[in-house]
Amino acid sequence: MLHRRRRTIVIACLLGGVAVLAVTYEGGSARQTRTPRPHLHHPAAPPPSTTPPSTTSTTVANRVYGVGEASLVVTEPGKELVAPHSPDGSLPAERQVSVSILYPATGSPQSGPVAHAAPAPGAPFPLVLFGPGFDQPTAEYLPVLEYWAAHGFIVAAITFPLTNPDAPGGPYRPDILNQPADMAAVANAILHDSATPSNGLYGLVDPAEIALSGQSDGGDTALALAYNTCCRALDVSAVVIMSGAELHSYGGFPGTFFPAGVQLPPLLSFQGTDDPTLNPPAYTNQYFAAAPEPKLLVCLDGADHLEAYTTTDAYESVVAQASTDFFDHYLRHEAGSLSALREVVDGSSVANFATSCPLD
Repeated sequence: MLHRRRRTIVIACLLGGVAVLAVTYEGGSARQTRTPRPHLHHPAAPPPSTTPPSTTSTTVANRVYGVGEASLVVTEPGKELVAPHSPDGSLPAERQVSVSILYPATGSPQSGPVAHAAPAPGAPFPLVLFGPGFDQPTAEYLPVLEYWAAHGFIVAAITFPLTNPDAPGGPYRPDILNQPADMAAVANAILHDSATPSNGLYGLVDPAEIALSGQSDGGDTALALAYNTCCRALDVSAVVIMSGAELHSYGGFPGTFFPAGVQLPPLLSFQGTDDPTLNPPAYTNQYFAAAPEPKLLVCLDGADHLEAYTTTDAYESVVAQASTDFFDHYLRHEAGSLSALREVVDGSSVANFATSCPLD
């Protein structure tokens, strides 16, 4: 479960009270390591969109669900987990990625994430993959992640193997170069599970509507997966980057960002103006200037590197609402969503649209 503390890797996926062992992928095909078990308590075929039970209030314009919580581990065969600074050096194990999954569920929208809650009617739902910053647990971002799930999205919050707080020997930042492949592997695993009748995630995810997001190094990861020729292994419909950059450390990602003549997904970027060292506005301005339309940049006036995405305040409110409107437009194709996004930003005293954020 997502808690505001450091967490160890979970080795099972639990949804609706059903255990799901990890799925491994190799060469684009799945090698299952689970045994069949009963479905969740909903029809085998995803039900049509209907009015949810009275415990869940939802409309097209203002859906609010309860939030369920599950977990998953994805193994990447043939990829060795190497941590040069750890006591054991090269770890004798295949690379594994831990994932916390938040999903629309029945129940009270105000209750917080509930483990194993029954999924809400209305599936399939769009999928949003989220990567945290270096040395940050995914639980720190719960205010935004929970908001997305409560508004109708499956959210996969990824714990990368060697940059999380509990990594062997401590977080190892150069491993960021391997993280776009981790994020793609998680997406493929979830899509496979959603298409497998014996799986607890069966029928919950819309494979045609996927978004990427991340903060800081997680934003760098999502940016590379979406826009760099080195790493584009996933078809996505929208990207939200929070204080991210084109990575220049450790040699950077080897490909080309924003290649010409290639259809690229729409971009929404957030950047704090009071972030002088970890991700100064110049980094966001650089990649945003190179990105093709459609794109939007929101400057968070006076915000630092992390707090705007982890603390329930005016900044986080803008980020959560504006990003949800962005997803509603590009993943759900709902009329009026971009107008709602603009109203959120224009009506805020702490954010504004720009083509570049101020450097001071």
